Amino acid sequence: MEQPAFIDNLRDNTLEKALAQSLGDAVDPPAEVRIATGFFSPAGFARIADRLSAIPSVRLMLGVDLSADRPPATKQLGEAAEAFERRRMAVSLRRVDAGLAGESASMPFTRTSRAALRKLANALNAGNVEIRRYERAFLHAKAYILGNPENGDGGGAGTIAGSSNLTVAGLTTNLELNLGRYDGPVVQRSIRWFDDL
Repeated sequence: MEQPAFIDNLRDNTLEKALAQSLGDAVDPPAEVRIATGFFSPAGFARIADRLSAIPSVRLMLGVDLSADRPPATKQLGEAAEAFERRRMAVSLRRVDAGLAGESASMPFTRTSRAALRKLANALNAGNVEIRRYERAFLHAKAYILGNPENGDGGGAGTIAGSSNLTVAGLTTNLELNLGRYDGPVVQRSIRWFDDL
């Protein structure tokens, strides 16, 4: 089966289908998956959750959009650049957390949203999914790293990187551009990039 190399969500050429092919429709699914995404939604996760359940190690790295509510960009007298950036990030993260708390409190409990949250909770309880939030800067990257050529996923290992976030629209309807690479050195470099972050 040909690996998905060009994914734009047009004419049924969706990232959801490309991931289904690489994760669950493949004869030999990968042993590990790493996903970096700037934005995340439980409903987007639910679209691929069933396929991820059979994979022993799934690691999600989520971005935090700090651009909407940035604190004033003024350094304190004598403050080093690194200290200023840490302080700015801490203030921004507190604002983001407060916003998320308000957003979750007002989230409608529809059948669809309940099902998506249940899939996310089930995945976390299964123990094969690890989720972390990247807090050093705004993680804008979107990468789906499937398998590891060094751990026996040879021909099935690949990296799909581009513009699609792990949201329903990013996986299905937004006009996106994602390119798939299945050569070992690129996949290994993608894994190192992810693990370093």
